[in-house]
Amino acid sequence: MRNLLVFLMILGSSFVYGQTITLRVLGQYSYVDSLERYGAVIVLQENPDKCDPVLGFITIEEQLKHLNESIKVIGSKSIPTPMDDFTYSEHRKKTYRIEEEDADKFDEILNVCKIRQITIKKSYFKLPEHRFEEEDINAIGALKAAKLKASIIADHLECKVKRIISVDDETTYASEAYSSFGTDLAEFEHLSRLLEDLSSRELYALESTTSERKGKYNLWVTFELIPN
Repeated sequence: MRNLLVFLMILGSSFVYGQTITLRVLGQYSYVDSLERYGAVIVLQENPDKCDPVLGFITIEEQLKHLNESIKVIGSKSIPTPMDDFTYSEHRKKTYRIEEEDADKFDEILNVCKIRQITIKKSYFKLPEHRFEEEDINAIGALKAAKLKASIIADHLECKVKRIISVDDETTYASEAYSSFGTDLAEFEHLSRLLEDLSSRELYALESTTSERKGKYNLWVTFELIPN
């Protein structure tokens, strides 16, 4: 229901000349967060069955040392940082996270890992943390979009926008809209909040398979229209 671009609600059973109209409009403002760094999760492991033909058995510490040396040669300042990994392994292993801002240097790091037979568990795009202090800017954009829609609808109804009656951000629910469709409001709101909480984990995730995070700020705005 919240994905409707415009919800028009006329109070009263009939329209009479001189009567005001209550118009509820959903304004949306789109924004994009771009990647900050490229990242990968790598695994260093000691395996007696896979020894270097020249150096022989190489410990995790030696593997890490050689990897850091190769990273410096590439010209990157990235440092592998250890992370928890509770998956079972027959041999001693350690998992690291490594991130790099430059795409070419990151590709070279991955190539070094492949050459040194270091397991690349996954690669990802590192996105910035969601900046809630910017929500005011998004809200203003959504309000402008709602005003534009209201003006267009008012023009078609041979009316003009008199004033804004109320503004509800995307954390509130339009009771009138849901009730008019015969929905159990309390149950619907509870389910909607639960789904929103779950989806926000993915919405604000820092590791992504895409280089951008696209979002929308929704703002329900109720206007009062009067005939021209």
